[in-house]
Amino acid sequence: MPMQAPVRLNYFDGRLLSAADFRAEQNYHLGKRRLINRCLHGSGIVCGLEVTADASGAAVTISPGFALDCLGREVVLPDASSFALPVGSAGVWLLLRYRETAAGTSPTTDVGTDGTASADIVEGGALEWSADDPARGHRRRRGRWLCCGQDHPLPLARLVRTQVGWSVDTRFSAFLDTSRRAAYCSA
Repeated sequence: MPMQAPVRLNYFDGRLLSAADFRAEQNYHLGKRRLINRCLHGSGIVCGLEVTADASGAAVTISPGFALDCLGREVVLPDASSFALPVGSAGVWLLLRYRETAAGTSPTTDVGTDGTASADIVEGGALEWSADDPARGHRRRRGRWLCCGQDHPLPLARLVRTQVGWSVDTRFSAFLDTSRRAAYCSA
């Protein structure tokens, strides 16, 4: 991902501000934080996001947690989630993809709308399965995954089918820094 010189708004008395200016202000801060996340921390699980296969072999449970993707975006899974296992595969990757979702409405006077617009954007994550590891070719340096700067989901775990059901492959670790692994996140 190419670096760009940060540009921020210059405030002064009497300046007229629009929604585009406020979006630019948010993008400035998001861009700086994501650059720091990519370059300083790398990608991977920061805390939580423990994956366990249930006894029935039909689903996995993912604990709440926090991760950084290869664009430096913060991916939060606030609640434990259960996710059905795919049928007919020998091995699969459980992935977490960054997702923004519009939430709430607010009145607007913008022409061409129904009088309302999305009031908030919720930043979170979505779980999905893949037969292939999207992070294949990524390198580790000093215990952390290096960011590639590409938009792809983050692998949480590799699951393999055994004679008794599904099992989490313990040879794979998506933790950002295994020397400082935190089992849970505290508020």
